[in-house]
Amino acid sequence: MQSLRGLAALTDLAPLPELLDSLEMAVGDLLRASAPPKAVSEVFEAAALALTRASRDVADHGRPEPDAPEARHFAVLLIRRLADDRDVVGIETLCPVGQASIVQAGTPPEPPSPVTLGSVELLTHGEFLVQAADELERAVTDTQRDLRLFNLTGALDSPRLAAAAVIGHGLDAFAVAVRLAIVNGSAAGDPGGFAAALRSAGTLIRGLGPRSDPERASTELAGLAAVLGQAPDDIVPIESLAPDDDAIPVEALAPEVELDDLPSAEATEDASLAGSFLTYARLSGARSRTSGNGAARTSTPSPTAATPAPAEDAVEIDTLLYRGDAALRRANAVRRDLADLLKAGAQLGSIRPLLDELLDLVPLALEPSA
Repeated sequence: MQSLRGLAALTDLAPLPELLDSLEMAVGDLLRASAPPKAVSEVFEAAALALTRASRDVADHGRPEPDAPEARHFAVLLIRRLADDRDVVGIETLCPVGQASIVQAGTPPEPPSPVTLGSVELLTHGEFLVQAADELERAVTDTQRDLRLFNLTGALDSPRLAAAAVIGHGLDAFAVAVRLAIVNGSAAGDPGGFAAALRSAGTLIRGLGPRSDPERASTELAGLAAVLGQAPDDIVPIESLAPDDDAIPVEALAPEVELDDLPSAEATEDASLAGSFLTYARLSGARSRTSGNGAARTSTPSPTAATPAPAEDAVEIDTLLYRGDAALRRANAVRRDLADLLKAGAQLGSIRPLLDELLDLVPLALEPSA
């Protein structure tokens, strides 16, 4: 493996370097996992076929086929089998309803030591994201791009980075957004936009120092996660999608009428000759009131013309916006609200309106005050 990687790196025999890196990362993930994913044997069978095809191409033509079907199939299986963990659920959700949880309290694991702002680890992580963005933009085939996307997922699972000072929440939200964009195909569908988000995050992280504002950095990382399409509030338990009540027939929705409220036939009309004349007279009188000479006999007073309300002077909507110092004060208040929500562990969906407002206030703050 080491000799093959050296040969691939020396002569740039794409996609051989990406194949070897992805294979090594897949083996490492399986060694650390408590149980292998389903159908993982297909991944290594595809890897064997891809390496065999690449070695045969090098022997016959001097270079491997950049987008060979074997390598393409291997890249697709890597993301589908090893990178996609959306079907993983918490073990506490597996116990039967109404019974005690199967999770037993024990000794909690020791939390990772947090990474401080300006540390070498944060700087290295930022440089890695910028380099990953450059490599994605330089990918010449879909196979090379997907293999590099899979290699990116392994660098996002760092407990120490998730505990990085106050920006841990923003880093974690960005990592989840990147991983979700890779497995759902949006990163492959828009590699330019995905690389731009990676580069922005990397530039932000590597520029952090001991005196940087961690709350602002975490907010900006959460905003980049929103750009990538991360919306954790849209994910709901499947039980909540069930109907609230059992289906009932539409006849049951009709209003109920008490029998006592219905007038009896005897009380409505008199079947005798005198009753018939009375009914005829009553009906004739009602008809004459509604249909005479083309109009009702009862005169209806003409409605009084409504007096129009005095029109007020219209103003432009732009005059109601914050500008200058007012926009700065409002932006500062929004920033404090965002910081409080992030400290409380709020989800991204709940802070998105504040993020949008903060972005709208930036150009308004640059304008002179009214």
